[in-house]
Amino acid sequence: MIYTLEVNFGDGIYVQLNEILHKAGIKFETLVYDVGNELHSVSIDNNIFDFVQSKVTKDDTLIIESSYFFSSTKEDFDFSKLDSLPCRTFVLHSESRFIDKSNVFNPHYDLDNVVINSPNFYLLNFGLSKYRWLIHTLFERYRNMYRDKIFYCTNGVFKGHRTLLYSLLKENNILGSTYYSYQGYSNLDEDYETHFKNIDVRNPITEKYFESLKKELPIVLDYDWHGKVDQASVTLPYTTNSYISLVCCTNYQQTKEIYTSEKIFKPFFSFHIPIFFGERGLYSVLKKLGFYLFDDLIDLSFDNIQDNGERFYMAFDQVYHINGMGKKELHNYYSKKHNELLHNFNLLKKLSDAQLENLNKLIYDNK
Repeated sequence: MIYTLEVNFGDGIYVQLNEILHKAGIKFETLVYDVGNELHSVSIDNNIFDFVQSKVTKDDTLIIESSYFFSSTKEDFDFSKLDSLPCRTFVLHSESRFIDKSNVFNPHYDLDNVVINSPNFYLLNFGLSKYRWLIHTLFERYRNMYRDKIFYCTNGVFKGHRTLLYSLLKENNILGSTYYSYQGYSNLDEDYETHFKNIDVRNPITEKYFESLKKELPIVLDYDWHGKVDQASVTLPYTTNSYISLVCCTNYQQTKEIYTSEKIFKPFFSFHIPIFFGERGLYSVLKKLGFYLFDDLIDLSFDNIQDNGERFYMAFDQVYHINGMGKKELHNYYSKKHNELLHNFNLLKKLSDAQLENLNKLIYDNK
């Protein structure tokens, strides 16, 4: 028997585990479904696995959402219980922490070994999105329309590189060309002053901008936050009315594994040209996945730069250059890239289908 331990992802904002399994053609029985709305409302500290061990046998398969391994006491994930379960187990893991276990599906890619068909929770969100028809329809209907803004840049919690990008956009008079938000929901882990004083990207925010930036936050683009991180939502009309996504990734410091959150795939879903402020090698991973990266517009050599600060500033040079092109020239370039933009959008579905097929094989083979 195939069982699942599931959670409610953001009241339907995300694709749900049961939807992924249904699409993969996997028949299962839900053992536990947690409907709590608090982050990490399920926890390994709740002794849920004592209940699981009383239900499953060595002949069963258990598919688990990784929240069940979060330890509230340790404030981290504890996968030590995984190997003690009597049945075969597979874990769908959506967090930024990489778990080095073959039966844990991470949204991470090894720079030296990009496994295309490994299930990626965030990629599947866009490949299986119920809004695909809407996004595609608007793209085709308004393909020749001049966009109101050049850039689109939305940011949640405090990150040093996000604050630095805001400072540079403001200092270079680019904010007026940008749909922008920052700190639209509160990050309770750090107050404004602590954050600004501890920015660790090279050439941090100067004292000249410290007080003024602090007073400007939060910057809300669309609506006030009501307790849900609306990460996978369709941000219309902003993406339909701009050309380029400036993406300040979850991680910026270099790691061996490249974490691909929903921020990475959203530009392709939105028919946008992305400029990523993230880990070294991210563009290399995306190229191996098959995405078109517009390297005739953007000098992507910064993707190979080890130094975090140097990589950041070279990425910003691309923003500065594009802003100086003028809207008409950029619009003409964007219009000529219709097929490439459509390729990226369709690739999300193609990759998702391949990952679902692989998931089916992993679950049913060698039982």
